[in-house]
Amino acid sequence: MEYIPLIRVKRRKIGNNISEEKIRETQLKGYKIYILDEDGIRKDKPNVSLYQRLSRYQEIWVDAGPRNEGDLVDILIAGASMVTLRRENWYNLDINELRELTENPLYLYVEVSRTIEKQLLSQYDGIVVFTPIEKLREDFTLEGILKELCRKIDTYAYERNPTYIRSWENIGVKGLIVDIEEIERFTEL
Repeated sequence: MEYIPLIRVKRRKIGNNISEEKIRETQLKGYKIYILDEDGIRKDKPNVSLYQRLSRYQEIWVDAGPRNEGDLVDILIAGASMVTLRRENWYNLDINELRELTENPLYLYVEVSRTIEKQLLSQYDGIVVFTPIEKLREDFTLEGILKELCRKIDTYAYERNPTYIRSWENIGVKGLIVDIEEIERFTEL
């Protein structure tokens, strides 16, 4: 299973007092970095200069909630090798038009639910899930839906606790997105 360190960006700062030097050290170990840019997602103010700095050292995967093609192009030009799109931010999202713009992998953020549009998801390179494993366990139908999706499309899930690694493996996710300060706890198991 692949582990991808997550950094959160809020108010133009990297969260949890993580220095760019710590991020570079993590990147030097061969990890790509998942950047969850809350400024971009909530306020439409992505931290493009941060992407430029971090992409000098290693591959970055950016989740900044682009709202149109121009936003996506800005993120890609800043150095993102992979981008997560959010349908709630981009109302008229047409993946076929975006495929003409870039060959970079495009992932879709999804909340696992009974009404998930499975046909739509197959057009993306994969999906990103932040639904907690506890919620999936409360409703076995949701867990079954996610298992089915994992068989058809690359799926990455966010997880805080390494004790759930086996549960995610059983569901079939390709990788886990984990807080950068916890990456060693996951990789030593």
